[in-house]
Amino acid sequence: MGTSALNIGVIGAGRIGKVHAESVATWVPGARLAGVADIDLAAARSHVHFAADGVHSATPLYFFLERYLDAYVAEMREFVRCIQTGTTPPVTGRDGLVPVIMGLAATRSLREGRPVKLDEIR
Repeated sequence: MGTSALNIGVIGAGRIGKVHAESVATWVPGARLAGVADIDLAAARSHVHFAADGVHSATPLYFFLERYLDAYVAEMREFVRCIQTGTTPPVTGRDGLVPVIMGLAATRSLREGRPVKLDEIR
């Protein structure tokens, strides 16, 4: 069985649009950036290059850990500060649990073809 490319378009070539275009090029197997649309044509063209076989996104300058390094450093510093002062961190385990439950509910919803409430996942 042959496979075909997954053509994806990005609307908006601002900072977030660029991140999405780079993510498509890097992390989505079989995906091909088919185009970028923006009111600022120069901005749209700055994120991609056009070739005979389609529109391609540039390889990202930074990968995930490098891109968010400052945030990770700030998170670790805050965690150490909380340990040293005996205070509760602003982000708790519950904050991490909720998105996991949401993902599990979404997966079950897709599998069962029905809406799934978060309290069904407990």
